[in-house]
Amino acid sequence: MSKTIDTVSHIKNKILLATYIFRSLPMDYIQKTVANPKERQKIRNTIVFLKRDQYLLQKKTLQGQVFLYISKKGYQYITEKLLNNEDDKTLYKYKEDRSLRKNISEHSFMNFMYIWHYISTYPEQMTKAIKIYEDTNMNQCKVRTYFDNKTVIVSPDVIIYSPISASSIFQNALFIENDTGRETYKTIYQKLVEYAVLIEKGLASNKIEKLTIHFIIRTQKRVDQLFYGPNGIVKFFNAYNNTIQIKDVRARTIIQAFNNPKVKIFISAFDHNTLSNPYMFKEYKLVELLLKEKPTWNIYL
Repeated sequence: MSKTIDTVSHIKNKILLATYIFRSLPMDYIQKTVANPKERQKIRNTIVFLKRDQYLLQKKTLQGQVFLYISKKGYQYITEKLLNNEDDKTLYKYKEDRSLRKNISEHSFMNFMYIWHYISTYPEQMTKAIKIYEDTNMNQCKVRTYFDNKTVIVSPDVIIYSPISASSIFQNALFIENDTGRETYKTIYQKLVEYAVLIEKGLASNKIEKLTIHFIIRTQKRVDQLFYGPNGIVKFFNAYNNTIQIKDVRARTIIQAFNNPKVKIFISAFDHNTLSNPYMFKEYKLVELLLKEKPTWNIYL
């Protein structure tokens, strides 16, 4: 993993990129990323300079919450200097009333933290025609496939697309699923069933070469219960699997999908005490756990 960079120039670029992706961003989010008073002051100063130089503008809600959003000058700087690619109209669509209506929630903050962590850790990716969407951008933060003549929509909390090469239409995809303590065993099980259908039926049509799924869970205790406990999600898988969207997804589909070498699942608890680096990802080997629980499914390998 690359080393996080904390120069003034890089902090400036991180703030601009995060605001660009979210379209309107609570200023409190950025200030929570560091605990050190000196580093926090550096962030405050950077925001002051960005507003002074009119890269950023701000609005206040009736409750006094300050939101940042990108000015036209900031928009041009990001698309031309930072992203170094053609203006992607689907990525940034600012609506003035969004900053007054945006839901301030732990879920939204966890989305922000992952994006902030990503652009802090991999700054070199920002100039490679990368695309980042989070779930307030409902038109783009989803993928579509088909199963049994029905449309299946998979909607992660964050999607990051990175190109394989300048000449390829295919891309690598990173999907983020954030849990704030409300996800149930059944919810995660159903998400995995729908991911299995996407992997088997929809990677090529969505021009995805490799897929990585990150599940970020509110506490380590919930990680252990949901994914590894005796009554965890593995217990929900059957010969035929159902979700709200689709019915009768066979065990063969589940095994073959998650045994695909181009697909990886990683899990991490979200450490609220170390927001500078709140993740410790570990690969989740779902197929191994399923075959241990149901040895007869080895025939599907």
